[in-house]
Formats: sequence, structure tokens, C-alpha cells
Amino acid sequence: MKNCLLMLGLLLVVSGCVETKVIEESSLIQASAFDKAEDGKIKHTITYPSFIDQGEESHLRVKMLSAVAETTQKTSSDMENKSQRTLRIGQLRVVLIGRELAEDGIKTILDTYYRDPMVGNRIYIAVTDEDAEESVKIATLERGERAGMYFSDLIKHNVENENMPETNLHLFVFAMFSEGKDPHLPYIGQTGERAEIEGTALFKGAESKMVGKLDMDESFLLQKLKIGPAEGTKQFHVDWGDIDSHVFLEDIHSETRISMDQEAPEPTFTIKITMRGIINDFDERLDLGVEGKMEKMEKSMSKQLEEEMKQLLVKLQELEVDPAGFGQQYRQAHKGWDREEFYDEIYPNLQFNFDVEVNVVQSGAVE
Repeated sequence: MKNCLLMLGLLLVVSGCVETKVIEESSLIQASAFDKAEDGKIKHTITYPSFIDQGEESHLRVKMLSAVAETTQKTSSDMENKSQRTLRIGQLRVVLIGRELAEDGIKTILDTYYRDPMVGNRIYIAVTDEDAEESVKIATLERGERAGMYFSDLIKHNVENENMPETNLHLFVFAMFSEGKDPHLPYIGQTGERAEIEGTALFKGAESKMVGKLDMDESFLLQKLKIGPAEGTKQFHVDWGDIDSHVFLEDIHSETRISMDQEAPEPTFTIKITMRGIINDFDERLDLGVEGKMEKMEKSMSKQLEEEMKQLLVKLQELEVDPAGFGQQYRQAHKGWDREEFYDEIYPNLQFNFDVEVNVVQSGAVE
């Protein structure tokens, strides 16, 4: 018995030493970027932290490697040949894809990560307006940021504030293979040295090609099509004839219910949205403290939200993409589902009825 315990103890000690050695001899990739290259190839760029010993202190530097090849596996192999240490992707935080490559399709790239058990299925994926490599370079070399942390925190912040619909590797791949819903990703622009979420990239088809983009206002509306409770902030335009101004509704709590009318002559969905929030920023000329003015404001905001939602759905129908998943609800109610028939013939002609109600629970004072 004592010998068994001794051997077990030695095994644990040895295992710990081996694991430490593996980590110390590895470079942990935190960000990957993909761009379209010439002759049908792809350019793959990675960043990883590197600690440099200087006397008794260690300083963190972020290193970059790039390779161009026909497949992601080949680029990874080529970068391995350039690295002093083994490259590992267990700490990968974000994958950035340049718009030009996204428009050609990203299924093959994402398959590589989704099938790798070392990659977490909740890592963030995003499309960049410029080359993804350039975005990584600016964050790393000019801002001195760790690109993996910088971009993942940027996306996470906007998703948690519910200003855009949630997505990650798992959710994207799930939508990519599902019947009746199309995937989407955050769309990142670059202004000087600062990256900014500019909206949502929309994807379609078996190869998941980017076919369009929503701005941040439209992304907010798409997020509101998510069934169930949600939060966020929104600015409304106020046009009362002699007063042309804006109000900002924050601490929004909204709830959406979507139902399909089985008896309508044409496929019809009813979208009920209830939204409550606080107005902290408004033009004092609106006199919201006067009796009847707040009710007028609520009706105005409800009408504006309904009109904006209608415009969004028309845009999605014209692009022939269904990120809201109306196809899933239609499929559940109809036997003999045919995806091609639905999106070619039925989806462009779907009818929508709206029941939108915006309630202001408090308005702040103007300083």
C-alpha cells in the first residue's frame, strides 16, 4: 500500500513538471487573422505573448507571425517552421477575417477551429472592414495591445450591453448548419489607431459568404428580434413640427414575442415588442413634465421603432438572409419543409404585423 501511494505521489510530481515544461516551451496564440491573398491563397497572421527576461524582471512583448498558403493547415505549418517554440491555440480568444475573404466564404476556415478540441467553442469571430492583418498590426504595434484580449473585450462589451446580437464560434456554426436561420458576425472598422464595432456582417449559403452588413442601429433592432427579455440603449428622433430634436432612452428592458398566423392567406408573422426605459437626455423644449407630453413622446417612439423594424425586415428580405430565424418557426409549423423553396419563394413575400409599445418609466432632469 505504501509503495502504491509513493508511486502515485511521484507520478503527480512528474506530471506537474511535464505540464510546466510544455507550457514554458510553447507560444500561446491569442489572435488569428485571415485575409484573401493572390492566386486563391489565404494569408494567416497570429499574435502571441512572449516574456523576455531582463535581470530579475520579465517584460511582456507581443509577437506576430504570418504565412501565405492554399489552406489554413499549411499556413499553420509554415508559421510553426518560423517559430522558436511550439505554437498552441488553447488560449485563442478571437479570429478576425478581412471583408474581402468573408465575401468569398469562411466555412472552411471555421471548420478548422470548430473541429479542434483544443479551441473553445465560445471564442469570438469578427469581420474587419480593412485587412484583418492590418487591424491586428495596429492594435499590437501602434497601440501596444494584446490583440486577442483587445478585440475579444471589444466584442464582449458590446454584446453584454445588448447593442448587438450575441454570437461566437459555436453560435455561428450552429446557425450555419441549421435549417431556417442564417449566421452573423460583428463587423469591425478602423479609425486611426482605434478599432470600433460598426455593425453586423450577414452571411448566407453553404459556404457562409458575407452578403451584406447592418449598421449599429440596425444591429440593435436585430438584437430586439431575439425572443425573450433583453436590454440596451437607443436614440429616438423627435419631430413635433416646430421641434426637431432627439431623446436617448437607456436602461431599456424589452421583451419580444413572435408568432405565426396559421390562418392568414399568406405566411404572416406578428411581432410584439414591449420596451421600457429611462430618458436622461432630452431637449428642454419638449416640456415632458407637462401633462400629455410624455404620452405623446411614447407614441412617437413606438411608431418610430415600428417603422425602423419594418425597414430592417425589408432589407433582410431583399438580401435573402434570415438572421432572425423566421424559417425555423415556419419549418416547425409546416411539414415537408424545403429550405430552397422557402427562401426562394416564401421568405421574400412574408408579411409582418407589429404591436410595438414603448413606455418611459422615468425621465431625468436637464442640467
